[in-house]
Amino acid sequence: MIGKIVSYDRKNCLIRQFFVSYRKVFKLYICLIISSYFGLLQCLFCLYLKHLDAFSLGAATKENKIETKYHRKKRKKKELQENNVASKTMKRTEFQVC
Repeated sequence: MIGKIVSYDRKNCLIRQFFVSYRKVFKLYICLIISSYFGLLQCLFCLYLKHLDAFSLGAATKENKIETKYHRKKRKKKELQENNVASKTMKRTEFQVC
């Protein structure tokens, strides 16, 4: 079951990467069309599109860091171990104070 979930996450990640790259190509195509019509305004509009592209790239890198079920379990297990160690030390100090 875990293998299927991981492969599904990979497929989702690849689909997202495809759409991000598709958006880049589409924006470049729009930029070329506008440059053929407006000439002088092309630089401003292309800069605006690059600005938007930088934001979409930031979002894409966050999306690519999808936490799989395995990593989630590993992180939660580590947090539980840290909490257990902290609670044991708290009990010892409380015992010594009393």
